[in-house]
Amino acid sequence: MQNGNLKVIVDDQEFEFTPAQIEAIRGQDPEAVLLENVLYRGQTQKVSDRTYKTEADGLTYTVKIRNRWDEILDKLDMRKSGSQKQTQLKAPMPGLVLKISVQEGQEVSENESALILEAMKMENILKISQACVIKKIRVKEGEAVEKGQVLLELE
Repeated sequence: MQNGNLKVIVDDQEFEFTPAQIEAIRGQDPEAVLLENVLYRGQTQKVSDRTYKTEADGLTYTVKIRNRWDEILDKLDMRKSGSQKQTQLKAPMPGLVLKISVQEGQEVSENESALILEAMKMENILKISQACVIKKIRVKEGEAVEKGQVLLELE
């Protein structure tokens, strides 16, 4: 995917759009989309960050919008997908643990910051992918870690 382009996934079918194409399909009506000279009208509900449910012509579609950062995170394996509960937080790359923001036994929410990992002179905030309890912290601040090393155990 090129810079600035968006990948749109509609019920598991992928489409890629340039910014100019996105601008061209926007209609004057916020509940309408103009695509290949056909006007589609419907209702859209936001489900989560960049995920929507759209109803048009009596059919319901799940629409996910992805940018190049989403693709990079997937390539670096920095996100867990699927419905399996995450039981460990692993280092996505080698680095240095700068700060641990959680404690053992602490209940944490989805997307809550767990720790900061410095890699290639950049600070990367590692977040928890779902609500859980911190079972065990396996590293200390200032410790160097390798890619795939378990940082936290979750329950």
